[in-house]
Amino acid sequence: MPALRIPAPVVPGDTIGVTAPSTGVAPDLRARFDYCAKQVQARGFKVRLGACLFGGGAISAPAPQRADELMSMLLDDSIHAVMPPWGGELLIEILPLLDFEALARARPKWFVGWSDCATFMLPYLLHTGTLSLHGMNFMDAAFEPAPGAAWWREVMSLQAGQSFRQTALTHHQNGWTRYQEQPDVSIYRADTPTQWRVLGTQRDVRVSGRLIGGCADVLSRLVGTPYGDIERFAHAQRDKGVIVYLENCEMAAFDAARCWQQFKLAGWFKHARAVLIGRTVGEARGDYTQHAALADALGDLPIPVMYDVDIGHQPPQHLVVNGALADVSYVDGRGEWRQVMT
Repeated sequence: MPALRIPAPVVPGDTIGVTAPSTGVAPDLRARFDYCAKQVQARGFKVRLGACLFGGGAISAPAPQRADELMSMLLDDSIHAVMPPWGGELLIEILPLLDFEALARARPKWFVGWSDCATFMLPYLLHTGTLSLHGMNFMDAAFEPAPGAAWWREVMSLQAGQSFRQTALTHHQNGWTRYQEQPDVSIYRADTPTQWRVLGTQRDVRVSGRLIGGCADVLSRLVGTPYGDIERFAHAQRDKGVIVYLENCEMAAFDAARCWQQFKLAGWFKHARAVLIGRTVGEARGDYTQHAALADALGDLPIPVMYDVDIGHQPPQHLVVNGALADVSYVDGRGEWRQVMT
């Protein structure tokens, strides 16, 4: 495994490159994109737009163009971070076209995204050792952080060895904001109670380890490929331990159960000290619920499994530095975690 690499801090005056390695920004969402660009620039950052960015459909451009532009931005030392507008569906198409050896030789750089972007962020860590920031994207950049959550620009400004802390949210937002109607929204609606929970017998948890994971819907497709060998990473980090974090975007309960079982069979939890599962809008199937899917698949793990954690496709969410060392606690019903750039 390559040595872990911490990207240099990103501060006002630096340039953020925006490209869509998966789905682009449709015309009816351009007003939201432009508003976020103005907000990022108002914070003192420069914004450089790629050619693979706008337009409707499932992809922003053919796979070779998307791969070339992502490589170009990650290798360009005048760009200090790369932040896609959001995820999408088919980032997996570009993985064989990326030169991970060149990325491993290049200056480590922040890649910021989530959802389908995790399809790149996992191999970016596994093949180059580079930490990345999961939990927001360019279309989220205008939002103020929810109480208890960190702010992306503060996390990206941290030096090696520094840390940040987040506490469990008490409420989340029910449903997505329609950017077509509210392109300038900057505050999340906190309208639905939420709480971290522990699978099985409720108990206090204190655990530490390196964070690795992302969106389960897309990462499950990397199992058995050169881009998803978490067991090898976990074995290399066995002195520190790993904490696997996953979130289910939209898998219904039976599919989710199969997915959790798949990760377990692939050894993703073999050396883990805990598993964190995010909130989901995935449906039940009759009386078979998402909780039942988790209990059936992961209930026999000899490590804590926490769920309804503040990550995933129910906003707002916490920021997670993929590859960072974390201390996670759940005491008296309240969750908290500290992540260290090391």
